[in-house]
Amino acid sequence: MGQNYQCIQAHTSQQDWNPELTRSLWQLISSPTLPDGAKVWTPWISYKLDDIVFYNGVKYVCIQPHVAQPGWEPERLPSLWTTK
Repeated sequence: MGQNYQCIQAHTSQQDWNPELTRSLWQLISSPTLPDGAKVWTPWISYKLDDIVFYNGVKYVCIQPHVAQPGWEPERLPSLWTTK
C-alpha cells in the first residue's frame, strides 16, 4: 500500500485486523510527499503544528495539531488549517 502505520494499542495480530479495518489499533503516520516537501492531505494522519499539506490544488499549513478525519478537509476547517 505504501503507507506507514504505528501501533497505538497493544494486541495480538489476526489475519483480518489490517490497519485499514482496525483504526483503534493503528494510526496512519505518513502520506505521500510532493517534490517540494508538502504532503498530500490524507485522513487518519496525525498532523502537527506547521505541517504543510496539498489539497485540491492549494497548500495549507496546520495551525492546530489533530488527527485528520473524513469531512475535516483543510478547505472546510479554518480552525485547523490556513492557506500558505
